[in-house]
Amino acid sequence: MLAVTAKPTGIVLGPCLSGYLLCRGSTARKWLAPLGGSAAGLLIYLVYNWSRFGNPLDFGQRGDFALNVVFSAMAGLLISPGSGLLWYCPVAIAVAWLPAATFRRIDVSLIVAVALAYFAEHSLWIFWVGGWSWGPRLLLPALPDLIALTALLEKRMQWLLVVLAVAGFVVNAPTLMCLYERYDQEAAAARISTRAQTWDPRHAPLVRIWGAAWHETRDAYREADQVGAFVHQAGSAPLARTVENSRALRIVNLWWWMLPAIGVPRIADVAVSITLLIAGVWLIVRALARARDEDVFSSPA
Repeated sequence: MLAVTAKPTGIVLGPCLSGYLLCRGSTARKWLAPLGGSAAGLLIYLVYNWSRFGNPLDFGQRGDFALNVVFSAMAGLLISPGSGLLWYCPVAIAVAWLPAATFRRIDVSLIVAVALAYFAEHSLWIFWVGGWSWGPRLLLPALPDLIALTALLEKRMQWLLVVLAVAGFVVNAPTLMCLYERYDQEAAAARISTRAQTWDPRHAPLVRIWGAAWHETRDAYREADQVGAFVHQAGSAPLARTVENSRALRIVNLWWWMLPAIGVPRIADVAVSITLLIAGVWLIVRALARARDEDVFSSPA
């Protein structure tokens, strides 16, 4: 119910959970419960639509669905350079290397079914690109459980998980320093069409975000002394429609960049960041050592 009220596309969870419980031989009372939850969530949403928009079927966005977009949407959501899941979340590829027996587990089948349901749902929507966003944002609800399945990889294939995780970090690294809206604003100023941004590698975020990140960082250091004014005026100025008129698109979007606004030198961040980095590495090393010890004790004599 809560999934549906958070976003109507969450309605796929009820049927998937009901099918899972039915396959496990649960009583009718149990496997019908998720369907009832989805129905209740949908009813709440319809009442909300009616009270806000005057029409229970008005969800605030155009609900145009068509079969003629299915193939392009499927390709776009998976492999297009502008929105493809395999580009912006490459670790998802590792699921394909799970042992075949894994997919015969009913709990694994549930996770895969939920992911496929979200995928099918958005493949029918003509706005599957998702608007101004980073990667395939419409598939985001399905990713946590799907990525969790990679924990079931055989040990000899765990290197693949590491490689893909590092690749995903590199692909998305520019957004550590800049807002993705900077890319969108630059593309709009250059009159690059949505189609080109989605399908042409030369204009896709995958490539052009690096230039946008550099431009934003360069502008930030040119206006480093304006951070205090930006922070104190945040929320009071109207939204800007161009890079030139937007201070938010000309700052480094990290917390340490804002420290001078409250009288804290940025060097303080160096100490905090190094401490957190060392702590993170220590925790990872400790976890790996513990995993090896458990393997030794669990192996047959």
